[in-house]
Amino acid sequence: PEVVSAAFNGDDFEVSAIQLDPSKSYILTRSLTLADGFPETVDGPFTGAASHVFVDQNAALENTRAFYRVEETEPQP
Repeated sequence: PEVVSAAFNGDDFEVSAIQLDPSKSYILTRSLTLADGFPETVDGPFTGAASHVFVDQNAALENTRAFYRVEETEPQP
């Protein structure tokens, strides 16, 4: 996947990704420090299209900075 934009929309943080494989599932993960990898899934899984806007709802209310990653995951049954 390729992230083409990442920005706040109100209190939500939106990450737009393209070049997704419609047959695979993806999640948006987040880390506060990078020292622990990306332990928190904040959106997804998403399957079925070549692009998607992932959302971390109410991210602005947490008053912290974070790193985000779109990653492939196992499809959900």
